[in-house]
Amino acid sequence: MIANELRIGNLLKLYDTGELFTVTGLMQQSTGVKVYGITGDGTYCNLWIEHCEPIPIAPELLEMLSLKKQKQYYVIGFHNSKFSGLVKLKYDKILNLWVVNIGSYVDITRVGNIHELQNVIFALTGEELTIKPN
Repeated sequence: MIANELRIGNLLKLYDTGELFTVTGLMQQSTGVKVYGITGDGTYCNLWIEHCEPIPIAPELLEMLSLKKQKQYYVIGFHNSKFSGLVKLKYDKILNLWVVNIGSYVDITRVGNIHELQNVIFALTGEELTIKPN
């Protein structure tokens, strides 16, 4: 994972504990890239990008991000001034990636990690995919 893949609001995982956190800032320093974030329990963290891991997409995480299972797809709808429609994801076993479909358009792009999916959704809709509290 490299810094230009990340945005504020992306979900990542702490390398040592596996705890999820939301990116709140990024800073290029002379010795590397610092990632700042906040965990689910409100703890602030700052660490080198090498100590962060992408989160592979999994069905249970898609449901936590408000996508709903519909047959072989995970679906989420958006209706705002920028985008109105359904975004559907389907796992492709051969590619080992999730294929993004929009309405009747299939295979728009492919993603493997949560931050990649967040970036696609944000670019399309202007809305952030976040984990919903229980």
